[in-house]
Amino acid sequence: MARPTSARLADLRRAGAWPFICWCFVEGHLRPDLDLLVAKTPGGLYATWAARHPGDVAAVAEVAQRFGWSANWTRDVSSGGLALLCLWAGKTLAELGDADFAGFAAELAAAPSATASARGHN
Repeated sequence: MARPTSARLADLRRAGAWPFICWCFVEGHLRPDLDLLVAKTPGGLYATWAARHPGDVAAVAEVAQRFGWSANWTRDVSSGGLALLCLWAGKTLAELGDADFAGFAAELAAAPSATASARGHN
């Protein structure tokens, strides 16, 4: 993952490798860097992660319901945001700690591909 993000994205497009790479990320064979995750449209990555971790998604959705979140925000956080954080950290929801959230925030702030929207929603 040391090559520039734009070069890695070009390689993924050229080889049609995104589905395989997604599988590697979800199964823990590769740990993605945050810049790659925010630069690439996820396609089925978040849905695949959510299907592999239904307990984590349900736990966040339960909290969202208690907080009165809208269905859209609940979906965005429980499947999208949680998937992004857990994939980046290489951990499940139960394994995440304060250092993971701090590291995620720091890397997101420094990620060249992170848009203002990504920074505000993640």
